[in-house]
Amino acid sequence: MGTRLLATPAAFSLLFTGTAVADDQRIDRKIVQEGLDEMTTKGTQGVQLRVHAGRDRFTVRSGTAEPDGRPVPLNGRFRAGSIAKTFTATVVLQLAGEGAVSLDAPVDRYLPGLVDQRITVRQLLQMTSGLYSYTDSIRFDPQGFEPIRFRSWAPAELVAIPTGKPLQAEPGTKYEYNNTNYVVLAC
Repeated sequence: MGTRLLATPAAFSLLFTGTAVADDQRIDRKIVQEGLDEMTTKGTQGVQLRVHAGRDRFTVRSGTAEPDGRPVPLNGRFRAGSIAKTFTATVVLQLAGEGAVSLDAPVDRYLPGLVDQRITVRQLLQMTSGLYSYTDSIRFDPQGFEPIRFRSWAPAELVAIPTGKPLQAEPGTKYEYNNTNYVVLAC
């Protein structure tokens, strides 16, 4: 069994870069805790890290879950957020390296009819597709984010929002940070 670390997005900086932990090696819980504590002293509100490595199984936390001072729960769950873009890009680039995906091919080759036929895989990766951002269309309740905080969105729901709208720019002509690009890549 290899190493598995489940963490808040901020805790990914603590991952063991390129190093697997052998079953007979131990993870020093104190060092991991010190790392999390350092993160919260430098501005991260709260962080949790679950370690599953060799024989080690533990969860550490630091900081607060809410501004009211409640500690991060040991059984807390966190949305991955934009760190998922890094993983998505890595997989797409691996597929390109294996010859399974061409970065300059239209997305339509792999996902027929999903987006404008002129948009390429590379443009999605570079956020130059011109697609409308679905995050600009999600309506928040007058109470703000809380009513939809735990809602899960299917990729098809998110992609349906921008594909019903005109492109915001010609593909390849303008960079705009846009979550839609990576939802399409993840399809």
